[in-house]
Amino acid sequence: ITNPTDTTTNPTDTTTTSPTDTTTTSPTDTTTTSPTDTTTNPTDTITNPTDTTTNPTDTTTTSPTDTTTTSPTDTTTTSPTDTTTTSPTDNRQPTISGVPSLSFHRDQTQVLTLDRYVEDDGPLSALLWSATPTPTELLAVSIDSTRKATVSALQDSGRGTIIFRVEDPEGFRALTEIQVEILPSLPEPEPSDFDRDGRIGFSDFFRFIDALGLTIFHPDWDPAFDLNDDGQITLDDFFLFVDAFEASNTEQ
Repeated sequence: ITNPTDTTTNPTDTTTTSPTDTTTTSPTDTTTTSPTDTTTNPTDTITNPTDTTTNPTDTTTTSPTDTTTTSPTDTTTTSPTDTTTTSPTDNRQPTISGVPSLSFHRDQTQVLTLDRYVEDDGPLSALLWSATPTPTELLAVSIDSTRKATVSALQDSGRGTIIFRVEDPEGFRALTEIQVEILPSLPEPEPSDFDRDGRIGFSDFFRFIDALGLTIFHPDWDPAFDLNDDGQITLDDFFLFVDAFEASNTEQ
């Protein structure tokens, strides 16, 4: 039994020690250590910087060209060309038109309501008016706070002009010139010529009828209709008026 040729430990017959038969130690058969099969290969990882969603070229929140909140070219709240409240070109120049020429007697005055003859894109109460009469020896003009111009004559007769100027709060201006004729003073009217037109007509008659029955204590009292100066307007005054009416119209 001690013959060395029969022993079962012959190295050529063993299957447990042959390096070529083992499947557990062969480096070529393993699938767990091969560097080419691993799922941790850096080329397959999802953390590859080229696939990440934080790539600065794909983001829409930090790119200065895509944002709509900080781009100075997209904003409509700070652009000086979009605002309509501060642009000085929006204000229009006022215009004056239709102011009539004037002709009146020396002892009369004329009143012009200037708001009727001007147009502006702002309130008319904000406009500033001025007037220059020529010659100043003939004409006088005053403008009150309600923008009414009162024109009066300083001489018995003559011709002149008045230049009216208007200016808005922004400094825009307009002007116009009108002709003015001053006629001689009217002669003292007859007592029954209430409208002072040089004759006694139906307009005087209707004025007298409106005043008939008034006394000096009435707020509408006018002594011009009290033809007999007795402090009341009665039929006595009416008969005096009728006489004057007939005489005036007979002469015509």
